[in-house]
Amino acid sequence: MDAELLHSPVVGLPEEEEVDMTDWNLPLAFMKKRHTEKIEGSKALAQSWRMKDRMKTVSVALVLCLNVGVDPPDVVKTSPCARLECWIGEFLHPSRSFP
Repeated sequence: MDAELLHSPVVGLPEEEEVDMTDWNLPLAFMKKRHTEKIEGSKALAQSWRMKDRMKTVSVALVLCLNVGVDPPDVVKTSPCARLECWIGEFLHPSRSFP
């Protein structure tokens, strides 16, 4: 809005009623200094903590990737436990006839 519109008198009232209106020249809203001053950003240097956090994240990701096949230390292994078995090709052995 223009500054003139914020401070304009009421239009269309008779002259005697217009004199009685004393608040027509008051600002409507957002006219304090904090609302009208120019906003400037801070000229701070880049923060160094971001690189530390990034390195922590990379380290954790690397440790997780290296420990994919390792059981956690709190897991109780049952005896006998399941083992990985290899697949035997069916064409390597001679065929057997079933009775």
